[in-house]
Amino acid sequence: MVNDPNRIFDVEIIGHEIVDKHVEYHIQCTQSARNWTIKRRYRDFIQLKDELVPLGVELELPPKKFFGNTKEEFVSERQVKLQEFLRRVACHPFLFCSPTAAQFFELSEECLKNYENYILFAARNNPSYRLKRLWHACGWRYYKMHAELTDSEPHNDNDYVLTWMSYGPDSDGTDPRKRANLTCDALKFLKELPSNYFAKNLLASADERGVHTISNKLKKGNMRDFNFMVQPKDSFLKKYRLGTLNSVFNDNYMVKEIVHFTRQLIEIIKLFDSMDYPFYNFHCGNIVLAENGLISLMDYEFALTGHSNSDREALKRSKARTVQEMRIFHLGATIYEFLTGSITVPYPEDMDELYEHLPREFRQILALIFGPGTEMPTTDQLLSLPLFRDATQVELLEGKSFQIPIHVQNLFKDMSRRIERRLEQEREELRIAKETAKVQRHLSSDAEKQRRRHIIQEHLKRMQPKTE
Repeated sequence: MVNDPNRIFDVEIIGHEIVDKHVEYHIQCTQSARNWTIKRRYRDFIQLKDELVPLGVELELPPKKFFGNTKEEFVSERQVKLQEFLRRVACHPFLFCSPTAAQFFELSEECLKNYENYILFAARNNPSYRLKRLWHACGWRYYKMHAELTDSEPHNDNDYVLTWMSYGPDSDGTDPRKRANLTCDALKFLKELPSNYFAKNLLASADERGVHTISNKLKKGNMRDFNFMVQPKDSFLKKYRLGTLNSVFNDNYMVKEIVHFTRQLIEIIKLFDSMDYPFYNFHCGNIVLAENGLISLMDYEFALTGHSNSDREALKRSKARTVQEMRIFHLGATIYEFLTGSITVPYPEDMDELYEHLPREFRQILALIFGPGTEMPTTDQLLSLPLFRDATQVELLEGKSFQIPIHVQNLFKDMSRRIERRLEQEREELRIAKETAKVQRHLSSDAEKQRRRHIIQEHLKRMQPKTE
């Protein structure tokens, strides 16, 4: 199975050496079953920090020193602070999955240059379009790339966006050619869905390397771009600063708007449920807002690549077990983003502290999704809430029907099963890790140390030779 590039990984500086009067730090990286070692100099750490600073995360490095910077005592002290810096970077995919960080950590066993070649190949393979520029950093993950295209005919001046994404851990890679053919058939089916609630691409295709689409360039971008008032092509790290809450949805009018947006998303979820489609990752970054208050979903085709998302750690701590329930979880995450502008999803156990800061109208639905218990609410249970009592009814298909080819339906079901199975495995790993940490904390506690010390002392007393 392909390694999940979004998975939190361990990084540890295990040593250093002096090379040409410079210190090279040996860094051990472990992600899932993959282990590798990299060597980096202090200047590499500086370059990485400079790239990540715009995201708004506090990342500190030890100060630069021009003289005596190879002395063992100084290097050892600096190594401790560099280790803390790496620990911070490795804690969230928004940081370590950026192209710059991925190169620093050598996260991909495949050269990142190959990914750039793949999107260039996709551009050249469509003669109706001409490449204008690559958008190197507009997304947060290195394995999803974007480029701006224009018409190949000189008298036309339209702009388009080419998006390419590699296959991920939930995709069946046993037969790459068969996978590509099945994915192409699935993309054809999705393109023909009779609904305006899905943003239609001009082209969607797949090969043995990944999936790519060509779509019209959005003037205002997606809903997240609109919220942050940025351009789609801008750097992700600069567009969406972590910790920046753009709460533009505060007055009564916008509450009604969010209810309407949420109502539409629930209908999309119900349609995906009926299709067994393996898409679950709703967020403001893949929602497009039309002038009439309607929304449309974009990038839903890339669910066929089998990648998880940046909020994987929060999802593992949720009640969601099936793909249907994962959609409900991400509906809650999207509502939270609607209300706060935050692009990170809180852990469910942290939501109790956040409810009082959110509009009261949405506290009940968020509590049902993120609150304690073992069952995730269904779409029907959500629609029965007072929140949607006066909401405008939504007709997704407008009386139209569709039929899913059997082999496409089987592809959707197989991928959904793999998604659920991997989530269950990771959740079990998390449970074991928590239990292990709990035992370690207990063993290192003062009370436990005192108890063991007392046992040893009593044992030693009994071992003393008895005097006649």
